Amino acid sequence: MILGFFFISVIAVLSGKNGEKRRINITFQEEENVTIPCSYDNKYADHQKLWCRESMASCFSQRDRMSVTDYPDQGVFTVTMSSLQRHDSGRYWCAVQAVGEIRAVGDSNNITVIKGPPDLSVRDIVVNGEEGGTVTVQCLYSDKDKYTKKTWCRRNMEKSCLQTWSRTLDKDRTKLHVNNVERIMTVTLTRLEKEDTDWYWCSVGDLNFPVHINVSHQTQTNRGPTTLMALTTNLPATSPTESSAVLSSTDLMSTGTRNGTHTQRFTSVFLLKILLPSCGFLLVLLLVVMGTWKLWQMRKRRTRKSNRMDTHHDNEVTYSTAVIKANHPSKTSKKRQLNDSGDEVTYSSLVIQHK
Repeated sequence: MILGFFFISVIAVLSGKNGEKRRINITFQEEENVTIPCSYDNKYADHQKLWCRESMASCFSQRDRMSVTDYPDQGVFTVTMSSLQRHDSGRYWCAVQAVGEIRAVGDSNNITVIKGPPDLSVRDIVVNGEEGGTVTVQCLYSDKDKYTKKTWCRRNMEKSCLQTWSRTLDKDRTKLHVNNVERIMTVTLTRLEKEDTDWYWCSVGDLNFPVHINVSHQTQTNRGPTTLMALTTNLPATSPTESSAVLSSTDLMSTGTRNGTHTQRFTSVFLLKILLPSCGFLLVLLLVVMGTWKLWQMRKRRTRKSNRMDTHHDNEVTYSTAVIKANHPSKTSKKRQLNDSGDEVTYSSLVIQHK
């Protein structure tokens, strides 16, 4: 009986120690804005959520450059830390305000703030997708971690983790590809479901980095592969009991966007619908203008030719009459002249005078 009670006690102690699942090591760069997820059991849904530093000595739900937002429907609350400084480095705990005590939940977080780029980061801390679509997450690691173990895990689902050193792995709808030449670990999730919305961890060696995937309903106007979106909006201050069915992308802060923000996809079909009618209208207008100009030129030439013909026909014709009178006839020819009945001869000449 005593021996049985001893084993039960040992199991209880081990279970209590397992409340701290692991220590998460995260390295951030100075001046970055970061968001860290904290998981908790549903029985703490109505409790106040806290962010504690160094052995639970200092706990708060909102503080200068730090705030806590609760999502009880998902069993997670997030901690936002903005404009990180070197003195923010330390060990932090996710905790809840239980009856008369503060109780740590989930994992402990060992945060290190450095001046230069960290050894592990992600291109986008928030990745948006649609049901039935595909999303891609890229984790960037340093050269010294080329030959260390790479891991991709979903929050609170360690059994679903994918691990590899340098190969490509496929499991269900998830594909993990490691490129040690470019030092990029690429995770692709296909045939997305609404239930895929959650926090995930990208890990290389003993380093970790959080990524949130948000899956929305498919819209009729936006189909096809889903693109990555980097967000820069700040986390609004909300009460610890605020509930949200889905982690909104506007509630999270972007980090690790080394290559800048990605522009949203703009389809060429829309451009063609606008440009083609405009080009067609301009082409028709050009043809009309050219035809009108051609007709005007032809009419102008015809007018000039008509003017020349009118000028030629307007020449004046002058008639002059010359009358030749006969000399006085001699007596011998007088009879002949009488016989000629006195006819006269008239000559005419034409003189053309130009205007």
